[in-house]
Amino acid sequence: MKKLFLTSIIAMGIVPTAFAVPSHTSGTFPGYMLEDYTYTNAATYANTGVYSGDVVANANYNDCPTNSWCDLSGQHACSTLSGGYNSSATGSSANTDCYRACNISNMGSGGSIASIAHATALTGNDYYGAGTDTCEPTECENGYHVKAGTPDLDPDIEPTDYTYSQISSGNGTWDVTAPYGHVTGIATCNTTSGSGATAYPQYNFEQGTEGQHCWCKMLSPARSAWVYRTDLSSAAGCAAGCANRCTIFVHGSAAFRSAMFGSVTPEPASCAITTYNCDAGTYLPRGTETCATCLENHYCPGGGYTYNTTNDGGITACPSGSYAPTGMSQAAQCGRILHIGNATMYLRTVKNTIPSLNFDINNDGVPDLFGNITTTETNISRGVSNKFKVSNGATTYYIYDDSIVPGQ
Repeated sequence: MKKLFLTSIIAMGIVPTAFAVPSHTSGTFPGYMLEDYTYTNAATYANTGVYSGDVVANANYNDCPTNSWCDLSGQHACSTLSGGYNSSATGSSANTDCYRACNISNMGSGGSIASIAHATALTGNDYYGAGTDTCEPTECENGYHVKAGTPDLDPDIEPTDYTYSQISSGNGTWDVTAPYGHVTGIATCNTTSGSGATAYPQYNFEQGTEGQHCWCKMLSPARSAWVYRTDLSSAAGCAAGCANRCTIFVHGSAAFRSAMFGSVTPEPASCAITTYNCDAGTYLPRGTETCATCLENHYCPGGGYTYNTTNDGGITACPSGSYAPTGMSQAAQCGRILHIGNATMYLRTVKNTIPSLNFDINNDGVPDLFGNITTTETNISRGVSNKFKVSNGATTYYIYDDSIVPGQ
């Protein structure tokens, strides 16, 4: 009867002035379904449709169901969209709220997902049309690793513990532990003042003690702007206590955390190039992600190398005609083979021990090749049980090459 009554009055051109007009008009409530008729302005009424916002007096509103969106024209199933965008959260108000799981096949040129360089697997949601995607990599190409994005720093969650280090020359550091991770930062004293619990991205202070105004900055897990803490009585007083004050407020003040965390520009996860650190005497073979023992007749100084399908990382061939056993790390270890009966050892081109066994192969009075000498009993070479001994007065020396460690 309610519908007939209102329709009849409107058809007659009579405005029911005594009827209470809701404060919200048509179109202000996307994401909610109206389950009853309601009067919306002096000339029209709306039937079962969709609105957003809070419940209006004299109307019965429900959240728009999952996997659909609701607008003034009614409820729409996400499954009607092309591309498999079949899901949505409750209360969705536009087709851009419909999503599908992020998939690597939909990434990049011609795909609906913005390109994530070097990603091979994704997580998150791909939203229809102009919806904001939340895709992040979970796996990357060889030679890359997933670099974590900025964590969700919730200023309303109070850290559980804190410490600080007061350094008068640089004002020190602070550190808090929270459910969202470890948060660290620095403090400084400056002649510039500010408003309490306010971030100032325009300032780029260096740590110092030239002023009495205490400032705080987060460095990890993300870099914040400088946030003003307080005005102390003197520069000396600030230098002695600024880090402590930063720590206490990052720990205890939601408003201070909000200013600090809110100044951070969030960064999504990404695929970052991986550096493989190889020890001296090892190298990174092409197309692999594992260091290997340096090859015979080469030397490998060790260091950080990146994945490469064309070139080996960190290995250099010895000069033509010279020799080096496997696992060598220096150019000086490229030398010649010395035959001692049925045994062999190799000689290096740069002296390594004092004294050493010297050889002048060019007959010019200048030693060209050198054998290592030690007083520790040891074999002459790797895999050789023989010992090569020389005496100098009462001292007995053992000659060995770089392929072994004396005494082992």
